[in-house]
Amino acid sequence: MMGMIGDIDGLAATELDAQPQPEVTTPGEQSIDVAVVDPDGSRVADATVIVRGGSARIDGVVTAETNGEGIATVDVDPELGPNQADGTLTIDVKPTAEGDYVDERGNTEVLVVEE
Repeated sequence: MMGMIGDIDGLAATELDAQPQPEVTTPGEQSIDVAVVDPDGSRVADATVIVRGGSARIDGVVTAETNGEGIATVDVDPELGPNQADGTLTIDVKPTAEGDYVDERGNTEVLVVEE
């Protein structure tokens, strides 16, 4: 039994996090840089960043791959509904095939605020 527990530890994966810049923006066409980092703060190259509309809307899904510095640039055009003061865009990360990375926890969302 203890051997099985030890084997499970060997399968541990590293959780990634997405760090968007800016975290707060306004509606309209723009680019957002998203850094993908591991728990130690090291950036991860070749991961795919996926941005979807949350309570703010965008057309479809926007994806980009992180560069050698671990940053992906996504072009978005967020919109808010009538009488909607703010909303969010959600970010997911599809880890690179190399390494034991996962993205199972929620990431920082981008807050879209009416000017």
